[in-house]
Amino acid sequence: LSREERYNGNTIVPYTVAQHSVHVAEYVASAPSACPEMVRAALLHDAAEAYLGDIVMPLKQLLPDYQRLEKRWSEAIFFHFKVPYQLLDHPVVKQADHWLFACEVGQLIRDPLNYGISGPDSDWRYERVKKDYAGIVRLRPNNIMGRPEAALHFSDTAKLIGLS
Repeated sequence: LSREERYNGNTIVPYTVAQHSVHVAEYVASAPSACPEMVRAALLHDAAEAYLGDIVMPLKQLLPDYQRLEKRWSEAIFFHFKVPYQLLDHPVVKQADHWLFACEVGQLIRDPLNYGISGPDSDWRYERVKKDYAGIVRLRPNNIMGRPEAALHFSDTAKLIGLS
């Protein structure tokens, strides 16, 4: 996942799926209702992309065969790590992924208007993300990890939450 860039690399600095996944797991871990299994699911939520690549959502929606393949890979990965696959759709995990998406697009994407975040209503979304993250994630060019650092951070997080 540290070799896959979010948004097909359409960011102001390289930003990996590994770093995104760690941030989603950190956010889920901060939720009062979170359990360790939810944090594991959050870390693994994009794990299939390590094998299939990261395809931007507008294109992915046009590829039902890819979506089925991604689901099968995700199920296999969750099974391997003994994480209940249904947690991938848990509201806390989904919410963390969506809010981090808004944070990423608002701070890192080259053309945020195409991702539906910038525009007349973007200020309240960004303010809500900042409030909800409570300092966990501040995506700025100076704190984006390189590939080796993202790989190590992902691996360390996996060990910390009992995935390896």
